[in-house]
Amino acid sequence: MSTYSGLWIDHRRAFVVMIVGKVVSTHTIESHAEAHVRHTGGSPEDTTEHRIEGELDRFYDEVIERVRGAEGLLILGPGEAKGELRARLDRHKHSIRMVDIETVDKMSDSQVVTRVRKRFQH
Repeated sequence: MSTYSGLWIDHRRAFVVMIVGKVVSTHTIESHAEAHVRHTGGSPEDTTEHRIEGELDRFYDEVIERVRGAEGLLILGPGEAKGELRARLDRHKHSIRMVDIETVDKMSDSQVVTRVRKRFQH
């Protein structure tokens, strides 16, 4: 049975949609990264920026784990997070055959589900 996934993502939250056959499921993942990067001085390990990067790495890994096994993935979002996720997917040699990215502003969860369903209708 075919599995497809789509998600809306920014640095704070990802709303993930999985479609297996005709069954649709959703899941929200929070990043726990601070809203703004501030360099506090000192060694790189002590900077707020370093902590945020670590939180975002964990966040992206959790999103990737959630969509693992999908044949196709649609990544939606307003800013840099969608490209950062795509780069992380590429570095980790994911098995998803088709990855598309669209820049979109805010969307409701139901709008994300509708967009993903339309994208993968056969």
